[in-house]
Amino acid sequence: MSDLADFVLDFCRAVGGVVEPPAYGVYDVLLPDPVAAQLGIEPLQRFAFGEAEGGADVADLVYGHPLVERMAELARLIPACARFYINDVRLDKTGLAALARAAFSFPNATLVEVPRTLETRAMFHYLRFNFKAALLSDEKHEHIASVLMNAQTGTVMPDFSTAEGYRLAESPAFTDMAAAPAQWTTAPGPLTPEPLRALLDRAARAAVDSLTAPVAALQARAARHLELDRARLESYYADLERDLERRLKRADPSALPSVAGQADETKRANLESKLAAARADHAAKLADADAKYRLRVELDLINLAVIAQPKLTLPVRIENRLAVVTRAVVWDPLRHRIEPLACEVCFRPFIKLFLCANNHLACADDLAPQCVDCKRVYCKLCAHELTACVVCDRPVCQKSLTRCRDCGRGTCREHAGLCHAADGRPQKIAAAPEPPAPPKLSSAPVPPPHPRRPPARDLSAARPMPKLKAPPPPPARSEPRDPGYRLDVRVENDEPAVVAFVLAKGDRIIAQREWKLTGEGILVNCNCEKGRECPAAMTRLKPESAAQIESQLATEITRLRAEYHIPAYRSAIVAVQGNNLIRLPKLRLRGQWKDEALLNAARASLEAAESDDTIVNYPPWAQAFSPDEEARYLPDIERFTQIAYGWLWHEGALKADELIALTASLAQPGAWYSPERAHSLLKTDPMFRLLPANVISIESVAHPLKVLKEKEERRLPPRPFTAKELLDVTGGLPALTARETEIERELNRRAGQKLNLHSLQRLIRNTDKPGEVSSFVFDACPPHDAAEANHLLQLCTELWNNTFRYELRGRTPNEMYSR
Repeated sequence: MSDLADFVLDFCRAVGGVVEPPAYGVYDVLLPDPVAAQLGIEPLQRFAFGEAEGGADVADLVYGHPLVERMAELARLIPACARFYINDVRLDKTGLAALARAAFSFPNATLVEVPRTLETRAMFHYLRFNFKAALLSDEKHEHIASVLMNAQTGTVMPDFSTAEGYRLAESPAFTDMAAAPAQWTTAPGPLTPEPLRALLDRAARAAVDSLTAPVAALQARAARHLELDRARLESYYADLERDLERRLKRADPSALPSVAGQADETKRANLESKLAAARADHAAKLADADAKYRLRVELDLINLAVIAQPKLTLPVRIENRLAVVTRAVVWDPLRHRIEPLACEVCFRPFIKLFLCANNHLACADDLAPQCVDCKRVYCKLCAHELTACVVCDRPVCQKSLTRCRDCGRGTCREHAGLCHAADGRPQKIAAAPEPPAPPKLSSAPVPPPHPRRPPARDLSAARPMPKLKAPPPPPARSEPRDPGYRLDVRVENDEPAVVAFVLAKGDRIIAQREWKLTGEGILVNCNCEKGRECPAAMTRLKPESAAQIESQLATEITRLRAEYHIPAYRSAIVAVQGNNLIRLPKLRLRGQWKDEALLNAARASLEAAESDDTIVNYPPWAQAFSPDEEARYLPDIERFTQIAYGWLWHEGALKADELIALTASLAQPGAWYSPERAHSLLKTDPMFRLLPANVISIESVAHPLKVLKEKEERRLPPRPFTAKELLDVTGGLPALTARETEIERELNRRAGQKLNLHSLQRLIRNTDKPGEVSSFVFDACPPHDAAEANHLLQLCTELWNNTFRYELRGRTPNEMYSR
């Protein structure tokens, strides 16, 4: 069939009609009565399209037929909007905060987690606007422009790939999921009329931007044709004006006798009017040519598609010492990436943004000039916060502007007092040229310089040496092989802190250790593969004097390098200066690190804490015990808290009432006990973490609320434990079984550094993805071939199935299978 037949028959089917072909090239069509009335025909029709001879009762339709034109007009009035759903995505991603820190770059701010928040699921929406774009000049070109908009962020998104487009479904699978709020508007919903109109305007601008190539080609063609037409008009009217001017010159009355001059006056007037008309016509023709070849873009919205997709979101804070904003980090399970945040000035998505002092996120292109005094960063929306120094004309923010009490003029801090130094007027000083900026260092670790090789010696003139016997091969070293790690040390500017990152290939963080100066000494915090068993985690160091503090921290960094077998040439020290990272030749500290009074106070506080052994973490009712009651009840109270800790060691998280009941059933407490006293006892003990909804957990559990939710869904009874089994947990980590010891020994035989099986078991308990465990093992013990990789995978599987899990209430997967 022809395109015309396809259009007519598809239109009839789309409006609810029935199409039957009784003969070759002839179609019987039964239309609904309202549609037939709109078309002005009877409901029962017989159509042909030139493929067969039509009879008296057959309407032979061709291009331009009135009925075809009415069908086309009616089809334009029928909206072709649609709604689609993306259902086959996995929503079990965790650790969005760490992914966001790796994905985003905030040169003047830090991304931190919001306390007591978890990843939540929400329904997000895309809007696909399909435009018919007409490029109008001396001729008309038509294009189809499609723009995909994110309804939650108001930004333009890259279109779906072919594989992603096949995943669109017509019915939803997530029917009880709330819609995510829009981050760029205060409207109650992202699909209400007001946000849709704003999104339509943004989509129209994006559609015009997407037509850059055809617009440029058509503009070049129109400019060429305009040049030719202008040349043709200039040549024609130049000849015409030249002829009229020559005839005017011959009709000059001063060159003729008086009688003839009087006779030709009328002729001269006619020639002058013709010349004026020619010049006016020339200008009009040029204006017509400019209008004819002027390019215009007309957009006509054809249809709209609303696409719903569930995603994971987590609120995070982006902060520095001047501003703080809360934004939602969104994980796209379809494209497996963190979605970029939108610039609040140009509404474009970026992964590198600056935090404005007025709580805006802006890209580098939308920043106002930086204040020369306080170095505050403002975006273009806050350009009113900046003014110029009347002396040097450099930008100064209102907070740093120095106002003169005499003349009221504002200057920067450097030129205060020069605002009326030149006979009451400002003394103009040209701003000194900025020194050449050092090369910007990315946030990625700085690659170490290649060691210089000694110059090759010229052996051409050397005498031949007798052949010597090859020395025996050196004995095999027992040192662990070099894992190829790098060390990146960063000296923070906003706070007295030094952070060291141990990095593997691809800038993957293996360990992170921080030394922070506080009022109680230097707090050391380590986040590494050893987890809770790391000897450096949550310890305090006694600070040395201001002259020795750099040497003290340099020693700590050297110990970290030795711990991970990192050579000195593979380490770098950088400091934050403005918005850049500056590489330092050695560790250099300033600010509070050099405050002798602060260092002395920190040393005294740490010494006092070390000598004070009388601190007791007991509630007031226990501290009011008499000496006899202390001797009778305190051992029983200590036993009660240890059994409660043992329950949480195996179960991860419990409701406070359930934990107290389980503990009391095994501990059999004395006369001191009541549920209220037990709750206050757990509340004051630092071993326990109190969470919302009356939940209690311990530090080794990464996601206690998630654990509790999974346990409630499984509805498993508690695993029976004896009091001794629970008390053994507080005496130290349980001893490894013979098989676990063998697995640990086998892994350490391949690892570049010592692996602790207890840390690996902790990772297993805090994740629901076996792939994370195998990835960790493969990174620590790189396999040499496929056979070794399969062997490591079997060890990971065996360890996974024989490690107890929190959501199984202290049972292992093998124990659940045997049940």
